[in-house]
Amino acid sequence: MKRISNLVANTLLFVAGVLITISTVSLLIQVVSRYFFNAPTVWSEELAIFCFVWSTMLAVPVAFLRREHIVIDFAVNALPKGLQRLVNPLTDLICAVTLGVIGFFAVRLLEAADRQSLSGLTMLFKSTIPLSSLYLAIPVGCALSVVLILYRIVAPIPAPDPVAEAITSAETEV
Repeated sequence: MKRISNLVANTLLFVAGVLITISTVSLLIQVVSRYFFNAPTVWSEELAIFCFVWSTMLAVPVAFLRREHIVIDFAVNALPKGLQRLVNPLTDLICAVTLGVIGFFAVRLLEAADRQSLSGLTMLFKSTIPLSSLYLAIPVGCALSVVLILYRIVAPIPAPDPVAEAITSAETEV
């Protein structure tokens, strides 16, 4: 199972990285065309936003899986270790339920967004690109997050220890 979760996480991060690269190149094209050729593009900003939103929503589940998301853990860390083992899965479950609710309501917005199009991308691809293709990132990201959180509850993955990683890194360099 760990091999599958690593494959899913690495695939999501690869796709997110490609999308961030496309977003960056798109914005670079916009800057060059606007300031050097005085001919701004109509599609570059929409493409950058599209790629950025999708890359974010694909990377969030990996952060949940690896416990690399932002947490305020001083209260949990103050608890005895035995109680921490109970509280951590409970907070994970609360996150999963919250993301499930957000994803559910995001799906309900897709129908309204389907009636609108992303005009810049529609011009670029010469085909109607509905706004719902952008909004779809939210329920997809939420669903993937819920699945990976539930997997983490069933097969706990220890939180990364930056000190231990630094020591291991230093030892391998010597």
